[in-house]
Amino acid sequence: MSTKSPSVTVPGPIGILSGGLGALWAAPFLFGLFLVSGIAKLFLPFPLDTVVRVVVISVGALTAYRALGGEVRAEEPIHRRLFMASIATVITYLLILAGIYASVLSGLLRYAFLLLIIPGLYVYARLFVATTAVMADGYGPFEALSESWELTDVAGFTIVGAVLLVFGGAFVVVYAMFLQFQSIIIVNIGGILLADMPLTATQAFLYRTLTEPS
Repeated sequence: MSTKSPSVTVPGPIGILSGGLGALWAAPFLFGLFLVSGIAKLFLPFPLDTVVRVVVISVGALTAYRALGGEVRAEEPIHRRLFMASIATVITYLLILAGIYASVLSGLLRYAFLLLIIPGLYVYARLFVATTAVMADGYGPFEALSESWELTDVAGFTIVGAVLLVFGGAFVVVYAMFLQFQSIIIVNIGGILLADMPLTATQAFLYRTLTEPS
């Protein structure tokens, strides 16, 4: 059953990002948490680095949600929620890859950028708050994905706009820093801090906005 309020108003892309930045300001611990994820990406082999990244995003979403005053209603222990959030994340990316594969099979490769990137971003946007749904409310992975799809029904393209702003800003800053310092370390850690961290805080803000409007 959805927890969405019938009277909720979703802000625009800038408003969503402002809410995410507010969560980062309220929970400075997130910087250290995502710094660990960036360092793990440098030294751990695949898939261990991915496991650390998923765990950090899950813990970060819960931390940001609490920092915003969100009510944690889940009764499941934290390790179980982390496991369920990991499954939801894997399913999300599999769904995105399935959409990409279907587009490739369609034979319209000359339009690959628009056919693959934009639909993939839209699916990502509709499943954007699934991790927070697991960590805050204890949903199972499939329930969380269904809940996220329903909650974001009227905000899919707005979330796409917010995500593009984050990715675009992160790309410009990281690329400029790479040109200056020629360091892959900066690319890896900068990408985590400038993309994963604000997106995680933003999804926590959006989930609270959609389920606990003030």
